[in-house]
Amino acid sequence: MIKLRSRFKPFDMQVSVAIATLSLVFLILLMAYAVKHAREQDRVRQFAERHTAIACTVAAGIEDTINGVREQLSIFSRFAVTNNEDRASLEESMRFLLESTLSPVRAIGMVNAEGDILALWPAFQTDSGSGGNEWVRYFRDPAICEKVVESPFIRFKKTGGDSVGYDESAIGIRLPRYNEYGHCQGALLAILSLNALLDRYTGPLRLGKSTENWLFARDGTIMVHANPYVIGREAEVLIGEPEDEARWQGFLMSDEGSWDEFTIQDCRGELVQVIVAVAPVKVGDDRLTIALITPYSVVVELMHKVFFNITAGAVGLIILLIVAGLSVGVVVTRQMRWEETKKRLQEREEWQSQLVREKKTVEGIIEGSPIPTMVIGKDHRIILWNRALAELTGYNSKDMIGTDRHYLPLYQKMRPLIADIIVDGNLEALDDYYGTKQVQKSKTVRDAYEAYDHFENLGGKNRHLYFLAAPIYDEKGDIIAAIETLQDITREKELERSLKEYAETLQNELDSNIRLREEIEGLYSYMQLIIDTLPEKIFDIDEQGIINYVSRENIADKKTMKGTHFLDFVDPENRDFVLARWKNGERGVFKPYQLEVTARDGSRRLLLITPRRIPGTRRVLLVQQDITEIRKLEKAIFDTEKLAALGHLSAGIAHELRNALSSIKMSLQILERRMGPEGNDLKRFKIAQREVEHLSQLVRDVLLYAKPADPEKEPTGVVSILEHSLAMVEKGLTDKRITVQRHYDDDLMPIDIDPGMFSQALLNLLLNAVDAVDEGGTITISASRSTDDHGSVTIEIEDDGCGIDEASMPSLFNPFFSRKKYGTGLGLAQVKKIMDVHQGRIEIFSTSGEGTRVVLNLPVSERKAGTGA
Repeated sequence: MIKLRSRFKPFDMQVSVAIATLSLVFLILLMAYAVKHAREQDRVRQFAERHTAIACTVAAGIEDTINGVREQLSIFSRFAVTNNEDRASLEESMRFLLESTLSPVRAIGMVNAEGDILALWPAFQTDSGSGGNEWVRYFRDPAICEKVVESPFIRFKKTGGDSVGYDESAIGIRLPRYNEYGHCQGALLAILSLNALLDRYTGPLRLGKSTENWLFARDGTIMVHANPYVIGREAEVLIGEPEDEARWQGFLMSDEGSWDEFTIQDCRGELVQVIVAVAPVKVGDDRLTIALITPYSVVVELMHKVFFNITAGAVGLIILLIVAGLSVGVVVTRQMRWEETKKRLQEREEWQSQLVREKKTVEGIIEGSPIPTMVIGKDHRIILWNRALAELTGYNSKDMIGTDRHYLPLYQKMRPLIADIIVDGNLEALDDYYGTKQVQKSKTVRDAYEAYDHFENLGGKNRHLYFLAAPIYDEKGDIIAAIETLQDITREKELERSLKEYAETLQNELDSNIRLREEIEGLYSYMQLIIDTLPEKIFDIDEQGIINYVSRENIADKKTMKGTHFLDFVDPENRDFVLARWKNGERGVFKPYQLEVTARDGSRRLLLITPRRIPGTRRVLLVQQDITEIRKLEKAIFDTEKLAALGHLSAGIAHELRNALSSIKMSLQILERRMGPEGNDLKRFKIAQREVEHLSQLVRDVLLYAKPADPEKEPTGVVSILEHSLAMVEKGLTDKRITVQRHYDDDLMPIDIDPGMFSQALLNLLLNAVDAVDEGGTITISASRSTDDHGSVTIEIEDDGCGIDEASMPSLFNPFFSRKKYGTGLGLAQVKKIMDVHQGRIEIFSTSGEGTRVVLNLPVSERKAGTGA
């Protein structure tokens, strides 16, 4: 050993130490550079992820602002009054709305369906700055009634007509407005400044002066940039390396927040490496992309300074340590060896004493713990049995320590506890003994297992216990013992059961209340539906005359009835009358009364008002019923009854007249044969006979109209009945040289009619046509199967005669109405009655001076006709 030491010299040792130290310094510097590079990349990643999160937050804020503006516009559109005469009030409302939306909204306007501006705030003049012109042109878009859109994006030129670039970019929101019939009345429009939106959300974040905020459209157009001369150009103009353009385009179109590094051109045209964080902003069906731009050098600048300072300090410290080490190394080496040996001996003694103290401390802690605890050794004998466990089981520690009877307080037969199974390492036995006792590995204590069990008589009580057992390891990691705790959770179990029962009771009550509420809401909705369906309108009015409720509420004069005094909706001429009835109601006298009012369409309506006091309140229930039609029906019934009485009277008179006329006619004929009159006497005889015949025809018409016989229907061919009727007016047709045109379908079905009655109806219509047509005129008769109802036949009789004036059309079927000099006025009335008894329809279309067309529609017969069509 002495020879070995004599070979080494102090110089050799110092050289070795120097070489080792230099190597160490080089390795430290190399490791520091690697750490610096890794930390720099980590710093860049953290910075980029933070800015990506900021970009996503800003994008979400911009989307919320746009949606909020749209919702405010929607609310404003339901209450705004688009009245040109009240434009000042409308613009004042817009100004308040603009101030409530803060700075992003630059302008709010309202236009009609033709794109004319009804109101605009701020109220820019057409010759104002460029921004005002841009906004006015946007508001005057003719396609104003399209769906709600947030496009197109708008860019406002720099101030000055020839200036290059854009001052500001914006986004437009349109909200069409519809009336109660679904017709577009115009739209509300708003312009949001994209620059202001970015400033609103990026300003409070204080991203630093070096960070720029850019905004791009879906197609890559630059919308917001610090340099106004690049706004409106393609995003590729910002990329410094051509090979990065494709990656740049795909990066800007990302559907979620992301970041990347690029080389771009700054305002001076120099290439700068930057970190770009982007996030998409969804704008309706369109989108924007927000980008936060930070120079790479700014991000890593602090890392470079820290690395330089740490490296310099480390190098200085290493040099200092080298000098100190070389100076004292040799001197203290031997002393250090001696002190090290002495220290180890002292530490061994302290360690042994520390173990003894820790053992006593642990035993004291376990013994004094309120949780029942025991510890068993590798041989399954009890090492510790604390006081709490003795109180729980009734077995004291003196009787239990040193024995393997720890099962005895719990089970009658010998069986392992969880601690025994852990000591043996046979964890599969847990399922055999504790499979039904919720045994599982503990989530809080390493390598521990827990279980639950119930005991009928443990310490004189029924108890629920929670077992938790864990192994005790030596310094080599081997299990030398196991500790197990037994916690009495009886109160917790009882509380859990009580809470569960209480929760079930509450749930049942809640379900019952929900069902009851649903039934009440359904009943309320049903009753409300019944009230709204009633033809009567119901008003609930308080004692001051204010309307609290009105069924089927209508809007009058652009305001609702609710909350308004009921007299505001009463015509001025009726207010005194209604107020007097209201005063009677205040005295408890409620009687129905009638009002004649003017409806919105200008017609006069008769209303029945029935007031009643609502029991238990001071409020009054008014039921308003429109009885205009009821009064018309009553009048029509009264008129019908008068006509029926007149018909019966006319029938009686006509019957008596017919007998007298028959006698007069016969007497005239006898006198003419006996006397053989000539000249004026013969002429007077003829006039008397013609007037008698005219009166006889009138009497027959009255009898036929007043007491029509029941039709004896039979299947009859349409063509045959038409030709038969034409033959009866052949003389009139021949005398006036009238042309008859016939148009009959080949597949006509027979119709069920009384041939005599229907012939009379056709005869009346043909005679009217002959009388109306001038000499040489035309009558067209057609018969066809109905196009809208194949179970019926349509007959049309059309002439080119004088026609019927519009004033006479409503009275054509009235009895005794005639436009002829010798007409009875019962011909068309008879036709209408005959068509009614045959379940048919008759319609007359006529224009004065152009002719008349009569359309008859009759159902076809299900039986075959006796004569062909």
